[in-house]
Amino acid sequence: MKETGEILRELGYDFYTLVEEPVKPELVDVTFSQLIPRFASSGLEIAGKRLYRHQLEAYNALVAGKNLILRSGTGSGKTEAWFAYAASHGARVLAAYPTLALSNDQVNRLKTYCEALGMRVSIIDAPTRSRLAQSMGIRGLRRELASSNIVVTNPAYLLMEVKKLGGERPPLLREFLSNLDLLVLDDIDFYSPRSLAILLAICRILRERASPHLRFAVLTAMLENPEELAEFLQSITGVEAVIVNGKPFHPRNTCYVVLGRNLRVVWNSLRERRDEILRIGAGRDIAAALDSYDEFLKNVYKVVEAVRAAGLDLAGLNPHPDPAELISKYADDAGLTIVFTQSIARAEELRRRVAAEAGEGSVAAHHHLVDKETRRTVEERARTGALRLLISPRTLSQGIDIGNVVRIVHVGLPESLREFLQKEGRKGRREGVEWTESVIIPSSSWDYNLLKRGTDALVKWVSISRERVVVNPSNKYITLVEALFKATRPGGVRSLTPEESKLLTSLGMLREYVLTSVGKRAWMRLNFYEFAPSLGVKRIRRRRDGSEQYLEDISHVDLVERFQVGCIDYTSDGMVTRHARSSETGRLVTSVVVEDISEQVLRRYEPLALALEEYEAVKRRWGEESSIASDYYAGRLHTEVDCLVKPPEGFGLYVKLPNHINWILRSTTLDVFVVDGRTIVSPRRRVLPVPTPTDGVYTDYTYGTLVEADPTDDPSMLRLGMALTEIVMRRKLGIPFETIKYDVIVVGDRKFVSIHEPESAGLLEKLDWLELRRLVEGYTPDELDECLLEAINEMAYAALMSRGFDWTPAKHYASKILERLVLRERLRLQLPVGEVSVPRPSRALKKCVVSGNYYALDDSSFFLVYCIGVFDGESVRGSAGLKTPEGPDNAYIEASSIISGLLDSGFNLLVYDSQEFLVMLERLGMRSLKAKLMGASSLGLVEDVSERFTRVFGERLPLTEACRALGLEKTAQPIEVAATASKADAKPSNPYWLREALEKIGPELERVTGEDLRTIYMLGLVLEELEKGVRGVQASGVSYQKGPP
Repeated sequence: MKETGEILRELGYDFYTLVEEPVKPELVDVTFSQLIPRFASSGLEIAGKRLYRHQLEAYNALVAGKNLILRSGTGSGKTEAWFAYAASHGARVLAAYPTLALSNDQVNRLKTYCEALGMRVSIIDAPTRSRLAQSMGIRGLRRELASSNIVVTNPAYLLMEVKKLGGERPPLLREFLSNLDLLVLDDIDFYSPRSLAILLAICRILRERASPHLRFAVLTAMLENPEELAEFLQSITGVEAVIVNGKPFHPRNTCYVVLGRNLRVVWNSLRERRDEILRIGAGRDIAAALDSYDEFLKNVYKVVEAVRAAGLDLAGLNPHPDPAELISKYADDAGLTIVFTQSIARAEELRRRVAAEAGEGSVAAHHHLVDKETRRTVEERARTGALRLLISPRTLSQGIDIGNVVRIVHVGLPESLREFLQKEGRKGRREGVEWTESVIIPSSSWDYNLLKRGTDALVKWVSISRERVVVNPSNKYITLVEALFKATRPGGVRSLTPEESKLLTSLGMLREYVLTSVGKRAWMRLNFYEFAPSLGVKRIRRRRDGSEQYLEDISHVDLVERFQVGCIDYTSDGMVTRHARSSETGRLVTSVVVEDISEQVLRRYEPLALALEEYEAVKRRWGEESSIASDYYAGRLHTEVDCLVKPPEGFGLYVKLPNHINWILRSTTLDVFVVDGRTIVSPRRRVLPVPTPTDGVYTDYTYGTLVEADPTDDPSMLRLGMALTEIVMRRKLGIPFETIKYDVIVVGDRKFVSIHEPESAGLLEKLDWLELRRLVEGYTPDELDECLLEAINEMAYAALMSRGFDWTPAKHYASKILERLVLRERLRLQLPVGEVSVPRPSRALKKCVVSGNYYALDDSSFFLVYCIGVFDGESVRGSAGLKTPEGPDNAYIEASSIISGLLDSGFNLLVYDSQEFLVMLERLGMRSLKAKLMGASSLGLVEDVSERFTRVFGERLPLTEACRALGLEKTAQPIEVAATASKADAKPSNPYWLREALEKIGPELERVTGEDLRTIYMLGLVLEELEKGVRGVQASGVSYQKGPP
């Protein structure tokens, strides 16, 4: 295998390299045949292989009867970890993969293992079900699945089956599910937040309705919060979830960034015209690049753009690399090279050019316009080594196992880091591969934009931290799915929990214990990947000769966001020219027609012809030749749909409507900006509205809010400020760009910022807006952020350009909007220690308080009136009761039960002076509650607020004094109970004295206890913020004086 660096030097190219050292998980002295003795005689290579440490730890966790969360990287054998348990212990397993195409490699391995061991593995999804039902009948298929040891499916089909549980038509998997031991959720990093919520709901439903002994194994590479997911799994199974971490497997990888050809010649030529270049007002970086060849290599594309901006000719020198020249050198390599392009047209063009250089049979294209049979033939040739070079826009990035991939070539980078990493993950998946390569050949507007900021910007992007994958067990979408499942079963409404009933009622789905038409429609539209009818929208590609080809269906949300008339279909290099509806007057779009991007086609449709006329007029004013196809392929023309989003307030229904379509056109004319000596060269832009009618509407349930800005605020600056907030969330918190979206709406003189989650994640409810505001205010944007801004919001980028790339206004407007959100979610308290901002009490904080009071009715304290209460941030619960020599009555059982439920839901428990509280419980004879609190304390689930007060101020105070020291008002005091008791006829001389005591003293005890609960809750929040400040001061080295004010 020839190294790319050697080839590039032979061809005269300069390049930049990044080296990633090899990583291999730790091995243990246990082989697979030791765990599965039948493997010993199978002849399989895996039999004698030693396990990785994380595989053995995962196996042991499953053998011990635990749930499993296995977090390890690509190629680390996660499949073999759970299979070893299933094969050695006869466990029945349902393995759910994101798509069966993605699971091709894993399923083939499972088939091989099962065949050798005499086990049965079945694969089922909607297309497979239809095919097998025809050949063996439904009963035969049901028997086949019921007798399987392992069933492999995808979550979309699994949801269809789960929706049938307990209904009139039983699911096909009913018998298999009834004896299911383990549900494996593989590659949960793939899923969106909404899909993850549905998966968690499915887990609970299967455990409660199908298999009471079901356990779970979750496989992930990037999950950030496995502890929260472990708590959720434990809450539904009553069994611990063990978190196992392992290293990924990958050989040494060298990444080559191809900068250009004959660059020293180009540099010497440009140095002779130094004064002409600098005359445009270029910065110090351009001057340095013309003085130093090393600096020139770092900024070659920035310099070339500056030359173009100066109107100078490169005199025939073309530094841009020729992909075909390099790629053709890989045709006879020892390993397989996959080349990824930005479009099908580019893939086909490269295939033709490489074939002309290296031979027709040496290279093949792979994309969805190639028929399936040809694709299968190409894949098989690649697996057998008959083909060493494949070119694809995207299809080969999604899990198809095509053998010994040693090199990935990116002809143009994708804008999504996740897509880049997904493509990179295709190589080096075989242990026999000693080293791999990544080759980046600049070709698209995105990588040129990065390189125009210097190679440092591209390196920052390639090295940027991965997007966080976060599972949020408190996402209300989980509750929605579970509640709808119950409510659609016969008599199921009565089984709804108070929280589920409250949610369905608030959404208009439940009225007087009856599921409304809104609820029934929501259940029908609840599908795994979108909230819409299960059938997608047909996509028809019409060719110049009039022939038509059906492409993959598009989703209903894609129709609204990306496939309006006048939008470019980037996957087929065409433009949407027509929508077909169910009837002439109907709003339901059944198909979209895509045709070639050409003037001839667009002139046939009046609205597109009008947009084309405007495009040509702008090109004339710019002094440029009109060619809409050329501008598209050069990355100078793209389209976007401006949608009107009606967000809910909190969790609720959101509506997305396509408002209008824009063509975004970039000029070849360049403007030059200098920021702190750094040169930024950027093309002029024009937004061209397309006067086409819009179709479609998309709805779903998610989180959102609406913030009203000041009437004097500049909408473009509000948009820029929110775009900066998006960037900070991505780079500092790892939140993917698509997780939280915004829009700026102007209604008369009033301005609003609409914020919503396109898919319900629950982050809007969990985000610490104060901390985010601090991050934004302290953030220093760099050159990568300019590129990111241009990619996520061109209108905001235009606003930044108009301000000379000064981010100060963006920070100002971002801070204003975030401050409004802070004021909503937090309380500002003016205390003797100064102003303290604390979260507004809410169940979302996952904190609850338990406290109590009692009053002795006699000197010996044989007879007591007591109250034990609980506050969860929103409501106080608990009632007064009596304690006699026989023991306490059952009034406290309510509080004890509530505490159990809250702890199981992931709450932490706050108490004030835990030792005193435990003594009180002992005095009241409530030993079961005492034992429960002691057990929770041993698990780290109880926080003593008095201890936190001591840590902050250096001394311990009773509750009333601690509140007084911090200026927290406490309107009800225990002494008021004594005053009430003195007026009650609660003496033994009264034959009804105990009832009198409970009726007269009980309500006062409940009032005082409720006040205590709220006070302890608020005191805990204040002390938590103050302790953060203490740690911050101590970390800064400044002395801190303890003691309450």
